[in-house]
Amino acid sequence: RCEAAGALEEALGHYQKALAGTFHGVHNQNHCEKHTGLVLLKLGRAEEALPHVQRAQESPHRTLTGYEPLVDALMALARWDEARVAADAWAGLAGDDVDHGSPILRAGRCPPAASRVPVGCPAAAQQRGHTQ
Repeated sequence: RCEAAGALEEALGHYQKALAGTFHGVHNQNHCEKHTGLVLLKLGRAEEALPHVQRAQESPHRTLTGYEPLVDALMALARWDEARVAADAWAGLAGDDVDHGSPILRAGRCPPAASRVPVGCPAAAQQRGHTQ
């Protein structure tokens, strides 16, 4: 509830406390890892978020929604090749039940290995021939 209310530091504290404890079910731990990563991303702390979202997606109880913060964290750290692989995996697993727009959009924002111009950079948009 803290996260939804925008009390991100308080939410982070609750998630970190929970992660230090014992879970009744791996799916609960997975949920907590993912949301810890989401909160850290919202706070602009992508480097700290990455291990949490990676653990959530390495779990046998991973979810499709867990790919979004994973790809976002990798992109924020300019780890373009890994972001593209994760976005492709997300799109490949989404099937017909999920809008493919998000993973494909994120994959499209990963510049080719040769250019490595940061996402959101006006020069990058011009270089690719479109505006942002």
